[in-house]
Amino acid sequence: MESIVWKESLSTAGLLLLQQLSATERIVFLLHEVFHYRFDEIAEIVDKSTVNCRQIFHRAKKSLGNLPERSPEVIEKKAALAERFAEALMTANIELLIELLSSETVLYQDGGGKVKAALRPIKGSDLIIRFFVAVAPEFPPGYRCVTCEINGMPGIRLVIGEMTFAVVTFDYLQNQLSNVYVVMNPEKLTHFNKDI
Repeated sequence: MESIVWKESLSTAGLLLLQQLSATERIVFLLHEVFHYRFDEIAEIVDKSTVNCRQIFHRAKKSLGNLPERSPEVIEKKAALAERFAEALMTANIELLIELLSSETVLYQDGGGKVKAALRPIKGSDLIIRFFVAVAPEFPPGYRCVTCEINGMPGIRLVIGEMTFAVVTFDYLQNQLSNVYVVMNPEKLTHFNKDI
């Protein structure tokens, strides 16, 4: 079942976790977990023994931790949190943001060097809220938040007219958002805007 989750969608969080693996660990993990290669086949590709590949796979899987739950109940709960975040963003409801974010929440941004974005992760609800308050006036007038499925999990598209100018995804922890990922890099948003 977990391999189906990886095959259907590599979430932002999953991609970030994969980056923490070595190149060999990534190759072994993806070939076996996603593409169902046998360890003897992988061994030929990475020029290691079958036993070694099996050990590399188990080490990589352990370091990645548990994949997010995707039961309908869990998805519904996460969708509600995403909708509340969208509401907080649209109405500048700081109290609601305080409720949704924790002191451990981290905000990651990707502007791709083409759009103004924070260069380093921003940690903690206080700094994240200050950041959103500071950048809110730069959002296009009349923008709206649309909750939708992104990478197989609830997320938000920020749109002006029909054009998506940012996408927000989350890691969820019980009733709060443990991480917030904002992608504004136009090159990574082309598939959201291809029909415009």
